[in-house]
Amino acid sequence: EGENRRRRFALRDQVLDPLAAGLLRKLKRSMQDEQNGVLDSLRRHRGSMASLDAEGLFPSQEDQLKACTDMVASALAQSYEAGRGMSRAKHDDDTSASQEMAELLAQTLVVPLRERVVEGASEAVTLGEEQSGIVERINARYREWKTRLVEPVIRDALAAAFTRGLYDSLAPGTLLRWIVDDDAACPDCDDNALDVTERGSLFPTGQAFPPAHPGCRCTIAAALESAA
Repeated sequence: EGENRRRRFALRDQVLDPLAAGLLRKLKRSMQDEQNGVLDSLRRHRGSMASLDAEGLFPSQEDQLKACTDMVASALAQSYEAGRGMSRAKHDDDTSASQEMAELLAQTLVVPLRERVVEGASEAVTLGEEQSGIVERINARYREWKTRLVEPVIRDALAAAFTRGLYDSLAPGTLLRWIVDDDAACPDCDDNALDVTERGSLFPTGQAFPPAHPGCRCTIAAALESAA
């Protein structure tokens, strides 16, 4: 059983690792372009810094969300389809799950960063800082997001899409086992692995399928498959 479990995670990671690396490169380039655009808008600002509207440094949030959704959609779709392919069952739900997950990922990437940049620039304006101080705050927000925060968000989203694809491939009523990844700390998920749960019902942590929390790398399997 342990070897079967390790094989499941290894096969998943063979799909997700290159998808995550490629998507991370694309997003970091996009964020750099966005950062350059924000700084360019700041440089073109006429009048005193006290009159600066930090929201006006950005394109519309709607445009940002659409561009980001388009950028992440392919990787999410590939992860979702790879999850479906992991199952011996081929239940054909007509679902737009991967597109919905792409839109959610875009929200997670775009909105908090935009809010943090606007907050930092607005705080600098309130404190009466010159343009150089505003630039420093903007750069710090983007640097933190690109170096520390964006990769975990991407990996969480791809893992979730993979597991959602696996879940959607199974027929309603299928008995599921929650499988904990021993390489990722998931103490809150241990109870989920104690017994089978019918597809459509919730596991003890309150989810129909993983992830149960940020950083969760658990997966599921049909009870008969997990014993094979």
